[in-house]
Formats: sequence, structure tokens, C-alpha cells
Amino acid sequence: MNENIHRINNLIKMVPGLKYDANTGLFETDRKALYDFAVMVVQVCAREADKGGVDPGGYIREHFGVEE
Repeated sequence: MNENIHRINNLIKMVPGLKYDANTGLFETDRKALYDFAVMVVQVCAREADKGGVDPGGYIREHFGVEE
């Protein structure tokens, strides 16, 4: 579980426009940054699904309307 939290935090830090407040331990953002984060999560999930073969990642991308 702890490893997954670190992976998610690393993804969050990659989102442009996302600001971390060290005093509160919270992220401050706007809708665009949240949208970018959601797209990134879908892309990561689709890439992992692609490892299973038979294009399940393609289905995920199509379902969420996200391109690679």
C-alpha cells in the first residue's frame, strides 16, 4: 500500500499547475490540473492493461476518450 501511495504522489507531482503547500500538506490546483491528472491516470492504467495483451488498454482509452 505504501508503495502505491508513493507512485500516486509521483504522478501528482508531474501535473503542471499543481502546487503543493508544505505548510498544510495539501495540493492546490485548478480544474485544468485536475483534468490533466485524470488523463494521466487513465494513460498509466491503459499502459498497464496493454501489458496483458489483446488491446485492453485501447478499450480503456476509448472508454474515457483519452489518447496516448
